[in-house]
Amino acid sequence: MKKGYIIALTGLLIIGALWGFSNYNKPAPLPPEQQTALDSDAPGKTGAIDNTTAEKQNADEKQVTDKSNAAKQEPANSVPGVEKQAPALSDTTDKQQTPLSAAATIEQTKANGESMWLLFRSQTCAPCVEMKKVFDQLQLEYQGKVRFIAIDVDEPDNQELAEEWKIQYIPSTFILNSEGKLSYKNIGLFPVEDLKKELDRVVK
Repeated sequence: MKKGYIIALTGLLIIGALWGFSNYNKPAPLPPEQQTALDSDAPGKTGAIDNTTAEKQNADEKQVTDKSNAAKQEPANSVPGVEKQAPALSDTTDKQQTPLSAAATIEQTKANGESMWLLFRSQTCAPCVEMKKVFDQLQLEYQGKVRFIAIDVDEPDNQELAEEWKIQYIPSTFILNSEGKLSYKNIGLFPVEDLKKELDRVVK
């Protein structure tokens, strides 16, 4: 009987030792606020967001912000999805050409069958200045009837033309009819009324 008691007591001691050892290794419970934070960081929890999800969310938010800013900058009358085009240059700009030389203008006038008055002159010649005033005055009266072409002999581009017309004195006047034939020639100043009569001869 005494031996059985000893065995039972020994068993209880062993069981008690094992229970005490298991409780000793068990971690102490955390405070409520720390336990809540730990649960929220644990994978699989509702409040947990991994790095990939966070980056995707930031990218989506940035895209929404960019679209919003683009919409603010877009003019009210623009059509979404249609690329803006640079304003086209005017036809006038595209068609601008270098002015014709005096020689080219003479040839063009002949080809068009127009009458013309050629005035060989210089800006440093006093009689030429006075003749140019008459030239400008009559050009308004005969616009569309006779082509007025003033040629400055001091310009290098007109040297060959002056030699072709054998210019020795200025101002020199040449009036040609619509067939390109010389109708009148004069050197120096000429009365306006007499000059108008000569111009009337070549008007169609």
